[in-house]
Amino acid sequence: MSGKSAMSVRLVHAPLEGCDAEQSALAHAFATTLVRCCAAVIEGTKPAALFSFRPPACDCGNAACRKARLRETIAAYARELPLHGLDLTVLGHAGDRVQLLVWRSSLVEGIVRDPELSSFLEASGYRCGSASELVGCFRHRLAAFHLGIEPRFPHEVGVLLGYPLEDVRGYISGGRETCRGPWKAYGSASEARRRFGRVAASEERCRRRFASGLSLAALLS
Repeated sequence: MSGKSAMSVRLVHAPLEGCDAEQSALAHAFATTLVRCCAAVIEGTKPAALFSFRPPACDCGNAACRKARLRETIAAYARELPLHGLDLTVLGHAGDRVQLLVWRSSLVEGIVRDPELSSFLEASGYRCGSASELVGCFRHRLAAFHLGIEPRFPHEVGVLLGYPLEDVRGYISGGRETCRGPWKAYGSASEARRRFGRVAASEERCRRRFASGLSLAALLS
């Protein structure tokens, strides 16, 4: 699958250039899941997002064929998305789902450069020399969790997902939450609701643009 075909997906399913029907269906399913789960990252509101993808059934009924097509599709997006400011990392598999991380390097660099955030992460055992180094640490810990090697979920990932540090600390320490939305808040409830609103508005904007007929490439332009 070419990068051009992968990025030409629109909400309304249509055959993709150079792809057969099953390849087109798989790319469409992946791209629409990406937009649904990572809209705030696409919009630049959040540094990263975690999501899982369950590929549609393969008509041939061959598990090996299904896995090969899935690898090909994910590889196409992993090659193409960095040209639009995003990176795609596979964390592992859980049953018939693949666990993925999408991140915007420019925003993750902001985390690395923030003294308070980087100090918190370094104290938790993460390396913050660069965006790629930090994401690599998270990838290792998240993969270990999804593979069952590490029983504790690395809740520090909340920093990477754009949650305020006070909320990440509050959750880890078992503090008393003040309100909840996309995540649990432990500081000012009014400020948390404003943050929730900004994230929700950016997600709605992205999904509305996709629904209007824009391709994935156009969303990222």
